Amino acid sequence: MRRPFIAVMTLAALAACDRPPPPDLGEPPVLHGRRLIETTPDGPRARFDPGRRPVVRVTTPADYALWWHHDDDSTRLPHTVDARGGVMFLRAHAGDPPRGPGTLTARVGDHVIARWPARWSAEPTDPLTDDAPLWALVDTARSHAAAGRLDAAEATALDAAALAERLGYRTEASRRLAAAAYYAHTRRALGPMSRHVERAVALADDATARAEVLPFVGMLALDLGEWRRAEAAYAAAADAAADAGEDTHRRVIAEGRALVLTEVGLYDDALAHLRTAAAPAASVADRSRLALNEGWILLRAMATGDRPFDADALRRRFAAAAES
Repeated sequence: MRRPFIAVMTLAALAACDRPPPPDLGEPPVLHGRRLIETTPDGPRARFDPGRRPVVRVTTPADYALWWHHDDDSTRLPHTVDARGGVMFLRAHAGDPPRGPGTLTARVGDHVIARWPARWSAEPTDPLTDDAPLWALVDTARSHAAAGRLDAAEATALDAAALAERLGYRTEASRRLAAAAYYAHTRRALGPMSRHVERAVALADDATARAEVLPFVGMLALDLGEWRRAEAAYAAAADAAADAGEDTHRRVIAEGRALVLTEVGLYDDALAHLRTAAAPAASVADRSRLALNEGWILLRAMATGDRPFDADALRRRFAAAAES
């Protein structure tokens, strides 16, 4: 009676032997792109939504596929490949996979080369989510800031950070503390800014979080006249952003480095960083600020004799800032 079973098992084993071995992919894939990281009894879990989709960093070319597994459903996530600096970033896009907890996998052929626990959710500001009070605080802080109520914005951002930490969202707590640091910086309160930045850095657990937080270390150091510390912070932020394939903060990092280089008299290098910040096309507000900063750097260079005085060049930069 067992002979047919043995035959079936033998055929299955032969089929498995015909399958190509797993490819040698060098460094293991690394998951980025999350909205935040949740702390669960089973360990950390990345959270994604329509505004923040998975980004997987790989180092070896191959025919990759990204899959989302939720309950008994498996959905292939379309992705683009962004190659830069000797690595590739697989950026998931489009589609609306089933929401809830599940597993994200990266595959090459039939081989699962990496898997990560994750949760796919609605937009973070959806009032029906269980953490809606957190996003309400975030919106309130932004409203206070837009109305010029910086003290209230800072206090509300700190409330949001505390709630995020209680919910187990360390990376979101870090982001909210960075927002509080920004509001403190805007009102020139460097003592509170320093405290917020220190706490934000302590909670920045991954490359994405470090790319978001370290520019504020550089900003604080700039205000204190600590040029080496500022440059080190911006360089570390640039490394973190490159590691995560994170473009969102690239412009802030490049502008910060330009300001540091200006302060130490390296005007050509400063302008080069500023032009890096200008590509790709920035928003109207970004273009205005970049043109103003470029005019200021040129003016500093001319005032120190590093460049000959050129009124037309200054006029063009400041006119561009006014028109943007």
